[in-house]
Amino acid sequence: MPVTLRASAASIAALLVAQTALMAQSDPAHRNPAVKECQLSVNRLATLRQSKRLAMEERSRVDGLIVSMELQCVAGQLDKASQTAISIREALTK
Repeated sequence: MPVTLRASAASIAALLVAQTALMAQSDPAHRNPAVKECQLSVNRLATLRQSKRLAMEERSRVDGLIVSMELQCVAGQLDKASQTAISIREALTK
């Protein structure tokens, strides 16, 4: 396709896009189902993004709780081991 025809085709496509956008702006959403569907899709996408962010925050919080619980278990085991070592030491020194 020659350059002039490609430029003309691109110009026509750009004009059609602009015309469609102008029609969508001038036509209320309740009268234009395509505009309404587009708005619903944008709203769904925003909801999904927010849900994903909230899920990631919750996952991070749960991961933090798990680490905290694991540290408490390790600390408890260290406490028990320490108490056992003290008991053994006391038994050996008697």
